[in-house]
Amino acid sequence: MQEDPSKICNFHIEFAIIGDFPSYTSKPLKDFIYECNKGNNVFFVPSEQEAIDNLSNAL
Repeated sequence: MQEDPSKICNFHIEFAIIGDFPSYTSKPLKDFIYECNKGNNVFFVPSEQEAIDNLSNAL
């Protein structure tokens, strides 16, 4: 079963995914990451500190 990631916003859950995302070449994935990072619920970040900063600012 595949769920729509935007449903997470309905539950008001904030989380960060830490990784090396510039190495991925998929345009749909890059677009998805870009759109997520514009919001206040889901963040794709390169470091734990950036995750903490983004989540702190999202509250």
